[in-house]
Amino acid sequence: MKQKIILMMILTPLVMFTIGADRALAHNFFVSVTESMAHPPGHITINLGWGHALPMDDFLTGDKLATYGVYDPDLKKIDFPFNPVANKGVENSKGKDSPDFPGGTILEGDAYCRQLLFKDIAPQGTYQIAASMKKTQFNIWIDQKGKERWGRQPLDQIKGARKVKRSLNYQSFAKAFTTVGKWTQPKALGHDLELIPLTDLTQVHVGDIVSFKVLYMGQPVQSDMDTGLPQLVAFGDQYGASGEYGLKARISKGVAKLRVTAPGRWLALVKTRQPVTEESGPKELVGKCLEVGYNATVTFSVHSK
Repeated sequence: MKQKIILMMILTPLVMFTIGADRALAHNFFVSVTESMAHPPGHITINLGWGHALPMDDFLTGDKLATYGVYDPDLKKIDFPFNPVANKGVENSKGKDSPDFPGGTILEGDAYCRQLLFKDIAPQGTYQIAASMKKTQFNIWIDQKGKERWGRQPLDQIKGARKVKRSLNYQSFAKAFTTVGKWTQPKALGHDLELIPLTDLTQVHVGDIVSFKVLYMGQPVQSDMDTGLPQLVAFGDQYGASGEYGLKARISKGVAKLRVTAPGRWLALVKTRQPVTEESGPKELVGKCLEVGYNATVTFSVHSK
């Protein structure tokens, strides 16, 4: 059976708002996929990325991970097992030092590397590797002595706060796409914030326009909608890993389009931040945070002309 497997890296960057000892400041959460046809019908190797650099940067602690699995073109799913206590302590740079090598610290960690071996009977079309992080609370406040503090407890559990500077409850999603045979239009997975490519990501070249459908709570984002989703931001290898520079695309009627300008790996990001109120909810978060937010991204490869 002749079969072609093409991979993409689609991520869900997630921008973390943490300070102090927490190394997750401005980190991205993404899925990285590598394909191999050395032994047909081929396989893909997957890992979860955390940080700035693709395909791997920092180690993600397992207690932050909620779901991790793969969907076939008809959305049949199988979950990848993972250890919820993986990488405990690693994010605080707890590693191994040696007097014989004073220039660095060795860290051992789990990249959540998994492998999917395709069978000849594998359905043709686009597969989605998807992961999500648990909903996370983050607060910054000023205490009665004027000192800035931060923590992850619900807002109603903070005692003696003179001023709350930030209180955000957020969740991040990550995807990757690979195909068996020809590309088919991916279906929505039902993430609260979701990017769905409308372009065949296996055939993107410099100068091409890449389009994404942007769904918030299952509905297309409208340009006049007060969702905190004014634009899609994309970064390529040529812009560097930090994400300080890149391209921006307006989201109109649920669709964002951008013209890619250089070959290499690209990362696209959409995020939403909305106030939590008695009127708009979500009801379960009223009084527990000031904002609710979601992050979703896509990374893909751009080929030379």
